[in-house]
Amino acid sequence: MSFNVRYCIIETATNKLIKGSNNSFIPDSVTSIGYGAFGSCSRLTSIEIPYSVTSIGEQAFQGCSSLTSITIPDTVTSSIGRWMFDGCSSLSSVTIGSGVTSIGNHAFFQCSDLNSITCYATTAPSITSDTFYYVKPNGILCYPYGSDYSSWMKTSAYYLGYYKWTGQEITE
Repeated sequence: MSFNVRYCIIETATNKLIKGSNNSFIPDSVTSIGYGAFGSCSRLTSIEIPYSVTSIGEQAFQGCSSLTSITIPDTVTSSIGRWMFDGCSSLSSVTIGSGVTSIGNHAFFQCSDLNSITCYATTAPSITSDTFYYVKPNGILCYPYGSDYSSWMKTSAYYLGYYKWTGQEITE
């Protein structure tokens, strides 16, 4: 059984959002966002992910070309899946909570406006060589004081260092 809450289809047995729209609101009862749930919602400009969400499926926001920023809450304790934000060409700012442990391949593929990532994980989430494929040059990565994010800043192809990003420790 599923029901519609402000332009979302939610599977009630699992509290999984299985389909969203350009005008969706995610209620606090949702615990997961399914594979491709917001895929190709090209007019979605913003979405608030509630703290009740603990996992987000692969390709969940793929093709959301008008999405400008997003915050993944600390409660998400899985990975940011493959192709999660692929084609989100207006995405300029991403905040990643402390629970994320890995970021899949092509997660930020063709996020051509992405210029700011703040990650609160004290251990840098593992990434692949193509996690940040075709992001905007000269961005900034903010991470917790004393954390080692050198794996993200390599200068070999498609790491943030390749795109001349700089790292900055969060001291607060």
